Amino acid sequence: MLYEDGCEKYSQVLRGFKDNQLQSYLIDVLSWVVKNMPKLKCIMCLGEKAWQVVNVTGQTRFVHNFKSMRESGQKVVTMISNRKISIIPAYHPAARVSTQERRRNWESLTELLKNQTTQ
Repeated sequence: MLYEDGCEKYSQVLRGFKDNQLQSYLIDVLSWVVKNMPKLKCIMCLGEKAWQVVNVTGQTRFVHNFKSMRESGQKVVTMISNRKISIIPAYHPAARVSTQERRRNWESLTELLKNQTTQ
């Protein structure tokens, strides 16, 4: 959620995000999606909250910082529902960053998908 209040910060706290019931639901949804999409090889996390959900859903916890991974255009690999899934951290679509910064994440996804189709 974004807002303009004349300050440097544009993002508000997502209240209730850490609620156990909500977290359990989000984990169930992501696990169901992975189980029911047999060709799924990659998940692009559009924002840190998406990264956090994938992190708690996967069998391997990320030790990597979302911001540094996003800015470097790197990916991590984890197991979700007994499947190896590549995870790419990316800017949220509403993030106030340059097109060039946002493009780096999409180029990482494009490269990853190209490599997977040639294997």
